[in-house]
Amino acid sequence: MVLIWWNSLSDISNILVLYFLQLPVLWLLSFWCEFKKTQKFILNIISMDKNTILSLTKKWGSHVRVSYGELLSWSKYTLLYFYPKDNTPGCTLEGQDFTRLSHDFLSLGIQVVGVSKDNSDSHAAFQSSCGIWLDLIADDGKLVDFFSVMGEKNMYGKIIFGLLRSSFLLDSEGNILKTWKNVRATGHAEKILREVPTILE
Repeated sequence: MVLIWWNSLSDISNILVLYFLQLPVLWLLSFWCEFKKTQKFILNIISMDKNTILSLTKKWGSHVRVSYGELLSWSKYTLLYFYPKDNTPGCTLEGQDFTRLSHDFLSLGIQVVGVSKDNSDSHAAFQSSCGIWLDLIADDGKLVDFFSVMGEKNMYGKIIFGLLRSSFLLDSEGNILKTWKNVRATGHAEKILREVPTILE
């Protein structure tokens, strides 16, 4: 009888020890799950004011002013790609790559829109001279600030402060689905096209 009682007590002790040993692991798992939920929630609720007015140079060269919300409503998804400067080698290559693949993006429900701090006339000349048949936004700083694409970068061995080549995949509500920050121009459009089917699953 005493032996049975002792064995039972030993079993209870073992159970308690195992329980308390698992508590830190369970707490960490719970914390991680809550963190991921919160992170996703924050990414989904933080979006730019849809009434923000943007200066858009259409792919055929005309200039229009549209709200951010209206721009997003034109397609199920929008890829905003930020580039430093019109008529520069890297930006021309990137723009031509996105132009070449624009129909592939459209087949996935994605409109591609370029953004830089150049003015609308510069955009029109860039489209015409380099065959960039995409809508381009002449940003006055609103988009650049919201998407935090200004920073230090290496330009031919010299560290400068400027616009970082970056892209953002958005849904029609402006939620950020995927970010590509401070990328190289070469192969960037192709890389995004390879990745988006998985992102949109």
